[in-house]
Amino acid sequence: MKNKFPYDRYFTKSDMLVTKRHVPDDNLSEAEEAELMHLKHQVLCSDYDSIIEHMSLNKSIPEHTHLHLVEYKRPDGLPR
Repeated sequence: MKNKFPYDRYFTKSDMLVTKRHVPDDNLSEAEEAELMHLKHQVLCSDYDSIIEHMSLNKSIPEHTHLHLVEYKRPDGLPR
């Protein structure tokens, strides 16, 4: 999903990956955890520069698993 918070000062793309179920990280099912790992390590790395995961204490929504997916602005203006 598109991240509604305006991070456009630093990123050209700022999306979020959220689970369908409203659960914290430590309550994901084995299937959900496996899908998340697959997405993080095989799918998203080709579309984004970084995946930002906050530790539980720093999450804006601690009771809901989510990742920030970003593409950094390039100082030279060139595409990645």
